[in-house]
Amino acid sequence: MSVQKRITQLDAIRAVAILLVLLNHLNLEGLENRVLLTFFNRFRIAGWIGVDLFFVLSGFLIGGLLFDEYKRTNNIDVKRFLIRRGFKIYPSYFVFLIIGTLINFLLGVQNDYIGLFYNAIFIQNYFPRIYDHTWSLAIEEHFYILLPFLLLFLLKRPQFGKNLFWTFLIIGVVCLGLRFINVISPPEAYNFHALFGRTHLRFDSLFFGVFLCYIYKYYKEQMLQFLKQYQYTLAILSSIVITTPFIFARENNFWLSSLPLTLLYLAFGFVLIWFLQTKENVFTSALGVIGTYSYSIYLFHPLVNELWKDFFFKTLAGTNWYLYFSGYVFLSIGIGILIFKMIENPSLRLRNKLFPAKT
Repeated sequence: MSVQKRITQLDAIRAVAILLVLLNHLNLEGLENRVLLTFFNRFRIAGWIGVDLFFVLSGFLIGGLLFDEYKRTNNIDVKRFLIRRGFKIYPSYFVFLIIGTLINFLLGVQNDYIGLFYNAIFIQNYFPRIYDHTWSLAIEEHFYILLPFLLLFLLKRPQFGKNLFWTFLIIGVVCLGLRFINVISPPEAYNFHALFGRTHLRFDSLFFGVFLCYIYKYYKEQMLQFLKQYQYTLAILSSIVITTPFIFARENNFWLSSLPLTLLYLAFGFVLIWFLQTKENVFTSALGVIGTYSYSIYLFHPLVNELWKDFFFKTLAGTNWYLYFSGYVFLSIGIGILIFKMIENPSLRLRNKLFPAKT
């Protein structure tokens, strides 16, 4: 049983995001069907947008928690907030680092302990790292540390909504400007982290989620009326923005790291609100089940993929790509569920016992 009441629609969004990420890291070696190869290759090229969806959702959820706390208590207990986030993030994360290190040791793979150290203190998106996919966790960690102080500063001043808007606008323009500088003077060779993975380049995606949450909470009627009036236009524009990465590979199109990232979080904002307005059904419920375990799945899926790929193609000499694909997806989700039940959920229960949410 979950430690808190979950919103199925938001868990469904988590599921969409994690499935995109799983497909982004998919190995297509051995897939001979050209139609399926083309189909899955599009998702392998564009699945990275799942992380951008996670960013908007994380900002939305964390913003909601902080807004609710301030409404109840007229304050934000920053220390308590960071401790509660730590119980959510750190246990599974450090278990992942330990397991990965042990597996490397057992397989005779030399561990990069400097990279492991950078991973352990969440600065791996600026320095050499041992696990590439954890760059987004570093960004979110930096965001979680800075956001409560920023919101508390803004909330203590008059005209909070206006100040929040201008803060978002400034952050959005600055981040976009920094990304444009990267496009104008790109690295000689493609460098994902320099173009897409730095905190100062991506903070706007998360803060947009916070701003969106504020509008949804305090101006919900006006927002929904606007979305209803322009729903078809917004749906078409959002579809164009979201499908663009499926057409252009980021490795060959540095411009995707500039304005398209801004448009992407705006489009995902529309998707998020649309999901929230849908009634719970069999489809969202099924997705919601997967979304519950999205954090643990995200952490472990690259490790699962590498081990399963080597075992299937080398040890078993497997040639059936569909068996590899099925094993990758089901093992990633299965290990994610296992880690959730053994590590993440017990940690959340302990957190709620030691540091219950203020009411």
